[in-house]
Amino acid sequence: MNIKLYPVIELLDLHYAYKYDWLSKLVEVSDGVMLRPEKKLGDAFKNNKAIRQYLSDRYNISLDLLNMLKIMFDHGIFLSTRDFKQIFGVRKDPKTLIKVYDTLGVDYGLAYDIPARLHVEFAIRSATSELFDYHISDKLSVAIHYSMKPYLRRLIKELVAHIEENNYSKLDIQTVRAKISRLTKSEQKIKKYPKLYKAIHDLSKAAVKETVRRVKRQLQFKNKTGSRFILLPVVQGLYEEHAKKCLIEVIDLLIRYDEILMDDSIGTNNIYVAIGTGGRVLSEYEAKVINKIMRIGYKYARTKGFNIRYHLLGWSSPRVARKLELEFVYSSDSLSARRRAGEGKIYIMKDNNNYEVELKAVSEIKYDNWNCNCPACNDPKLRYAVLDPAGTRKNDVRMVHNLWIIKQFLRKVKVRL
Repeated sequence: MNIKLYPVIELLDLHYAYKYDWLSKLVEVSDGVMLRPEKKLGDAFKNNKAIRQYLSDRYNISLDLLNMLKIMFDHGIFLSTRDFKQIFGVRKDPKTLIKVYDTLGVDYGLAYDIPARLHVEFAIRSATSELFDYHISDKLSVAIHYSMKPYLRRLIKELVAHIEENNYSKLDIQTVRAKISRLTKSEQKIKKYPKLYKAIHDLSKAAVKETVRRVKRQLQFKNKTGSRFILLPVVQGLYEEHAKKCLIEVIDLLIRYDEILMDDSIGTNNIYVAIGTGGRVLSEYEAKVINKIMRIGYKYARTKGFNIRYHLLGWSSPRVARKLELEFVYSSDSLSARRRAGEGKIYIMKDNNNYEVELKAVSEIKYDNWNCNCPACNDPKLRYAVLDPAGTRKNDVRMVHNLWIIKQFLRKVKVRL
């Protein structure tokens, strides 16, 4: 089965895709889209309209086309409760998120989780700000949950002591981050930095506990309201033991509340779970942990009579694929396909034998020498737009080409593995 790709886009991207005659090509290449909170989605929610109906009414987009795209919705981990309320008119919490997903008619909605890694990053920045007047971004601050504050205070205290003990300077912050990463790899470090290790370990454990509690609350509320979308829990935990515990408990909850994704084509029941990659190229260690967790979840789900489908969050580039066991990956979202298109860049298959993908500016490509059979480049009018270096909305059709190349790459790498 080919990996499904969901480009991360804004609602207006669909409007312009329809206006400039490439929405059908997006449908042909992509299995769906990933949306995030924005004002227009807030307008749709306040008017009690599903996303597809809103687009059809406002921009006269064909519902037949829109119905062919699956819609996944990310609640926006960096969106504060205040900003969420400004957009949707309701407070951001596990219950209201269910109502937002249901009203907007999404197919898949990400559960409201506690991002353990972001909390550790916040603690590192807080500790360094105390010592070196290091700025903590507002974006990072809004991802922090009140239930984690006792663990954060303790971790910040241990980090300050650790930095002072080792005489780190402001220029050594990357060293601190690397050390924290190593502490999450193995308990062998417990003897050298026992208090720091314990603080990180306890924060990770608490993040898992709160994440699972939220998933349960959302599933309970979703069952009561009869919402039709599929809730997609996100596996949390900085340590393998915690990620495993989170995944096992989430699987049990999904089965208990009958949150099952039916696959009529092969007659199987599927559990759908998301695993984050942090929006970056994974280290060898991180990739190994993700692979191991996916295998554990697959085997456990099978003992319960279910298949498990994994969605990778924050797929940063094709380079990630080489480190992962793709046979377990059902879908992924891609911010890079849309972002590179807006920058006037496209992916090209550099070496079909070694499956190398290269990013290239369209201004460097000669139209007469261009040979690509993707759905966009096969259309003479759209082919011109793909290679036009101008930054107009019409030329965002480059996203279709980029998605097609990534899918070809993944297909070849998957077969090769």
